Amino acid sequence: MRNGETNLTNKELVQAVVELTGLTPMLGPGTVRRALRDSGVDPAKATEEDMLRALPRLFARLTAFQTEAVALANTERIESFLRSRLG
Repeated sequence: MRNGETNLTNKELVQAVVELTGLTPMLGPGTVRRALRDSGVDPAKATEEDMLRALPRLFARLTAFQTEAVALANTERIESFLRSRLG
């Protein structure tokens, strides 16, 4: 099922990922949008699959603000969340 069982809107899905980054509300949204764009994805149309493909780019961007260990842990949480939504 697209966007998981609860059928989140794109905005809600992006917001959930932003919250899992561990970044502040000021840094998180732009960081996620840039990682998606770097991966060739329109953030306004991003699906769980798109976000999974963008994880390496997101991890790289997170390391600008977090230690590598923290960025890795946050990226793994995001991956787990996205995969759980895909079933």
